[in-house]
Amino acid sequence: DLRLLPADTLLAELPRPPVGPDALFSQFQAASEEAFNRATPTDRTSLDAFRALYGKALDHVLHAPATEGGDRMMYFAPSPADDVDSAVLIVHGSDAASSRTARALARQHQIGGRLVAVLAPLPDAPAPPDSIAYWTTYNASMPVRQIREIKNALDALSRREGIDRVDVLGLDEAGVWTLFARALSPGVRNATIHMNGVDYAEDEDFLDHLPIPLIRRAGDLRTAVALIAPAPLTLTHLPDGELAAWIRALYDALEASHALHISSADH
Repeated sequence: DLRLLPADTLLAELPRPPVGPDALFSQFQAASEEAFNRATPTDRTSLDAFRALYGKALDHVLHAPATEGGDRMMYFAPSPADDVDSAVLIVHGSDAASSRTARALARQHQIGGRLVAVLAPLPDAPAPPDSIAYWTTYNASMPVRQIREIKNALDALSRREGIDRVDVLGLDEAGVWTLFARALSPGVRNATIHMNGVDYAEDEDFLDHLPIPLIRRAGDLRTAVALIAPAPLTLTHLPDGELAAWIRALYDALEASHALHISSADH
């Protein structure tokens, strides 16, 4: 009986109009970003808390079944090899020019007395059926497989007898994969990452280069950098924008700005 209910109670209990998919997505996105902003590290203590939460989330998002096929790295060993105590992994893109650049860099490091390993991208996996655009459930997306392959290579170098230090370079489209692999490999020292002119400011950037389910919910590239900081990090070909500003602010908050080097896509 409507006469038994106060007007304000009646209105509160009436069903609300349904929320459309776009509005619902926007609400989820805003809530996720708000939670991330609240957790953003401002010092070493809050960095530990951030890693405990978002680091686990990122590792889960980037999970992939173990790959088989053995060691795919090409090695360049200095002479005498017995004196080598450091190694560098160079990950290049899929085109021939990127491969040539990697080999030239490998010879430079080899002359410097370091063990160098060069890793090529995994060959393309079977594409999803025409009815879907991306793998989103059982099958790991191609970027996740690339990231895990690079991490496995870093782990292999770190386990080599006599190697006390491992650095990594990621070239061209392999740069962003290498950034995430470095984030999951705390034993790596220096990381130099070619960002390929993409700052991941738009949805299309993720769809084109990082179609990984829940990657943005896990903090995307910002979480990767927070897992690396305050260790040395060089980012080249990264456009000036929100991502670059966020990374600089993080290193400043950790009093480690000397360990960060960023250059834009125009330099």
